[in-house]
Amino acid sequence: MDHQTLPPSSAPGDASRFADGTAPPSPDKPRLRPLEAYPVDNPQGGPQAPKLLALRDPSGLAPAEVTLPPLGAAIVQLCDGTRTRAEILAEFQQRYGQAVSPASLDALLGRLDEALMLDSSRFRDHAQQVLAEFARASTRQPFYAGRSYPSDRDALRAQISELFAPPNGPGLPQPDCHRAPDAPTPPRALIVPDTEIPRGGPAYAWGYRPLLCARPDAMPDLIVVLGTDRAALDPTITLTRKHFATPLGVMDTDVDLVDQLLEDARAVSSEWADALLREEHHHRAERSLEHQMVWLRYVLERRFDPHAEHRRPPRVLPVLCGSLESYVDGSLDTGQADPWEGTAPAATYGPFLRLLRDRVAARERDGQRVLWICSTELAHVGPRFGDREPLSPQDHDSLERRDRETLRPVCAGDALGWLGEIRRERNARRVEGLSPIYALLRAAAPLGPGRLRCYAQCQAGTGSTVSIATIEFPPAESQLPL
Repeated sequence: MDHQTLPPSSAPGDASRFADGTAPPSPDKPRLRPLEAYPVDNPQGGPQAPKLLALRDPSGLAPAEVTLPPLGAAIVQLCDGTRTRAEILAEFQQRYGQAVSPASLDALLGRLDEALMLDSSRFRDHAQQVLAEFARASTRQPFYAGRSYPSDRDALRAQISELFAPPNGPGLPQPDCHRAPDAPTPPRALIVPDTEIPRGGPAYAWGYRPLLCARPDAMPDLIVVLGTDRAALDPTITLTRKHFATPLGVMDTDVDLVDQLLEDARAVSSEWADALLREEHHHRAERSLEHQMVWLRYVLERRFDPHAEHRRPPRVLPVLCGSLESYVDGSLDTGQADPWEGTAPAATYGPFLRLLRDRVAARERDGQRVLWICSTELAHVGPRFGDREPLSPQDHDSLERRDRETLRPVCAGDALGWLGEIRRERNARRVEGLSPIYALLRAAAPLGPGRLRCYAQCQAGTGSTVSIATIEFPPAESQLPL
């Protein structure tokens, strides 16, 4: 089975009802939840061993992956909620000419249910409890601490510091470099990866090094962090009032700004304002913003002395950007080619970016300094993501050339050019950064010429890769020293 997300999804906040209005299946008609499915190597077999099928829950409600042998993979494709267990057994035998015993099917389904991969009463009870706890909390806890980076404070500091090391890293600057007479002004905006911190390390370091060296009076008061919402299949925007905890401390969310944006939306439509928080639980397990909060706390630890500089630490505006796939896959008319167009509440993506642009501009007119951070990955290619063949050395070279071509309009600040580049090939490379990069280019405009500081390809299983990049945009003219 190729990499995909299996529908339907549960309605937010109500795990007993589906977004498409259908009722939960009966226990005798097992139904797999919306999961990512992709092939992985068999760790106990040789190169010729059949692949296993890995199932992963993109919502994070099921905490662990499940791997299945080919027999199990074939069975779960029949678990769509339309067949009884007896009908699954009969259909399997008809398709593959092989019988499966009822006990074997029950054992497989029991394993999947224990792992919270089935839409069942066990899962619905679990989901309601987890989402209710998240809704009550004022602070989002670090979901990936101990998974994609150390949960221990000292170990995390040491790991991040090591990622600056040459030859791939930019070098860790001296602690007092920001006090030099020629200390620079921070960038206006950054595009940085959101992949696992050790894997994307030097690319992160190239992005955050300018903040370690920037002069104290130019450090940002507000940091807008635009991230990829991997759980959203539509062009949506999701806000949160929650602060972000990390092993290095908490990044405080600018709740006043969140509320201002919600009031702006409510002035147009109460439904639109509600929609901006309806999927707030997507923030719970999305790594895109979490990884940036970890890096920002690392920077603040090394840089920020509120007593010496007589100012509070910067606050963040966390924004998750849903999918713009429908704008590049050929499913929309050419007259609907730009999500910036349209008016709320019929259209919401572009109208929100306009609200955000105007609110941030008002903060800047009041004397606040603003940094924009776009957190995302680029191409996802190879068998891990649904391609039939693994990448060859020549494929890696051609991927880099194509990625660099695609990033030219980004560095030029051209949102429509960026959208057109992805549309030209109908997103054949599965560029994950389509939505947040577009949002950055629109909401933070005008941007000066961006500089590609780092490009890398990260292995994602045998013959598969994820490409990442770090781009730095110069400070706005109003931020430059006199």
